[in-house]
Amino acid sequence: MGYSKKAAQEVSDFKSKYMNAGINEGVSIDKVEVKVSPNGNKMFDITFINEQGQTAVHTEWEPKMAPWMKDKSDLERNQARQFKKMLQILMCYYTDEQINFEGEDFMSFANYIATMLNAADKTKKLRLKLVYNKDGYTTIPTAVDDTFIEPMSVTESKIQITANDIVVRPVIADKEVTVNNPFTTPTMTAAPTFTEPTVATAAFNNNTSDLPF
Repeated sequence: MGYSKKAAQEVSDFKSKYMNAGINEGVSIDKVEVKVSPNGNKMFDITFINEQGQTAVHTEWEPKMAPWMKDKSDLERNQARQFKKMLQILMCYYTDEQINFEGEDFMSFANYIATMLNAADKTKKLRLKLVYNKDGYTTIPTAVDDTFIEPMSVTESKIQITANDIVVRPVIADKEVTVNNPFTTPTMTAAPTFTEPTVATAAFNNNTSDLPF
C-alpha cells in the first residue's frame, strides 16, 4: 500500500534527540556522573534535558599541567575558570552561602559538584545556552564571564549570543584514509645495493686525524 490516510496522520517530522545550539528554554538537570576514562583521565558529565526529552551532555575534564604553562599558577587559573563555570549552574539552585567548597584535587571537586547538582530541585526549569565546539558537538561556552545559564524565572534574560559563539554546526572534513587493496599483487622491493666507500668516506670512517674531536 503506497498511500494511507492513517499513515499520513501518524507521520511527523524528524526530531533530534539532542538539543540544538542556541538558547534553550525549559531545561533541567537530569544527572551528573563522575567518571574515569579507560586511559585514566578524570571527568564528570552533566546531562541536561528539556521538556521534549532532548538532551545535551557537557563534560568537564581534570585540568593538567601543559607544556605552554609557565608554572603551577597557570594550572590554578584553569581550575578557577572551571569552578567559575560550575558556579553559574550551582547558583541556579543554591544561595552563595550554601556553596562552600574548598579543595585541592579534581575528584573532590567533581564529587562535590555531582552531589550538589544531583540533590538540586529537578523541577526547576532553566534557560541554557549551547554552542558548537570545533568538533561539531554542542557544549556550554568556554567563556566564563558571559552568562550561559539562568532560571526561567528571570524575566530579563542576561544570556546573549555573542560574536564568538558558534551556533551553526561547523562542517567537519572527512579524513582521507588509505586502504590497501587485498587483491593486488604486492610490489617487490629491490634489494639494496652497496657501493665501495670513496677515499673520503673511508678516511672519515677511519678517523685517524689528530683533531681533539
